[in-house]
Amino acid sequence: MIIENPGKSPLLAQEKSQQRESGTLSSENIGEKLKASYMSYKKSLQQESPQATDSILERLTAEKTYYTTRQTALNKGWMEEKDIMNMEKQVASHFQKEEKEKGPQTSPFKKRTGTIKRKKSEYELER
Repeated sequence: MIIENPGKSPLLAQEKSQQRESGTLSSENIGEKLKASYMSYKKSLQQESPQATDSILERLTAEKTYYTTRQTALNKGWMEEKDIMNMEKQVASHFQKEEKEKGPQTSPFKKRTGTIKRKKSEYELER
């Protein structure tokens, strides 16, 4: 939450908030914090719905938390890029396994398949 004080910009409040957040991070717990924030981000991404603005805000907040934590870990040298990418792959495979176990679900965004083939075949029929 950003509280605006007269004479101070909202960005300063945001930076202080990020500093407090990174203050709780350490080289010992960065791995688990990063994994937890990435899992939260992926979960909120799955639950996001274009009709529910709350779900969009939750996803944005989780995304910001993850990328702030990620950047802190990289900048302070607590983790390397390859370690972070390996963690992301592990979490992604975990979510893929969960999705396979649940079975196919309907998405609010229906994929359009076969459109190009249909148009091409219609064009050939017109010849």
